[in-house]
Amino acid sequence: MEELGEDFIPSHSLVLGCVDNVAARLHINATCYATGTPYIDGATHGQIGKVQVIIPPHTSCLECSTNKTHANILQKRFSCTGKDIIYFEPKIAADINTTSIIAAVQVQEALKITHGRDNYIKNIFYYDGSRNFASVLELPINPSCPNHTSL
Repeated sequence: MEELGEDFIPSHSLVLGCVDNVAARLHINATCYATGTPYIDGATHGQIGKVQVIIPPHTSCLECSTNKTHANILQKRFSCTGKDIIYFEPKIAADINTTSIIAAVQVQEALKITHGRDNYIKNIFYYDGSRNFASVLELPINPSCPNHTSL
């Protein structure tokens, strides 16, 4: 993200995110919200996944749901190589079925937005492959979220 430059996100009409860390995810979220660019965030962890569609200023954003756990994660320094780290967290391998489902939902929602349909997911689509469960969870706009207080 750092190498792409400030004009990268605003030059696109829609952003699909699939980054692997909270800091990058929140950076994309804030930039998309500031520029009014729709952002469809996808995340997986083993057999669990989620998709959140963010349409500034109409829907909640990623920062609306941040909590102390997210703040703690942001303070830790991770490394894929295991060198020069302050914190090491064992990783769970990506499950191909889960990543395929989450990616498919992201693309489905992107097509809805691209074609001007308003029946996109307005909250969070949650998937748990280990329990054969999927649901849309409500996430209201947090009035104290910095992305919403600036509007």
